[in-house]
Amino acid sequence: MPIASVWLIGAALLMGAYVDPPHAVTIDLPPLGPDVPPGPLTPLYDKLYISPSGKLLWNGEPIDEGGLRTLVRQKQSLPRETALVFEPDGSAPYDVAARTLGILEQENATGHCFIFGNTAQFRAYDRPATFDGLQPASSRECRVPYGY
Repeated sequence: MPIASVWLIGAALLMGAYVDPPHAVTIDLPPLGPDVPPGPLTPLYDKLYISPSGKLLWNGEPIDEGGLRTLVRQKQSLPRETALVFEPDGSAPYDVAARTLGILEQENATGHCFIFGNTAQFRAYDRPATFDGLQPASSRECRVPYGY
């Protein structure tokens, strides 16, 4: 009989552990329909891509150098700073990439939220013989968390 009482106490404790949380708040959201279009989502990062033919793409949309300057100025006037991911294709023309970096530098867009994307796929990094002289990386954070 003592084994049955242990099982009964264990079952009672287990059932008590799986109750609905008293602090949960459920909110019914309005359904999306033809009269309620979804709003635009603001990405936490902006991606600047250079295609193999040398075309500039801002978040997948083609732009020219003047449009790039305008977008960078608009980005800097926002109350929250988002990350800028510069991701040229591996076979993108060097002069276009260098000119684009020059524009970003002139517009002060290469600050602490500037990131080179996917560089590891174009370069094989060697390991040093010893790690004695390596300095730890400095911490750089944007004002808004980002992911890409």
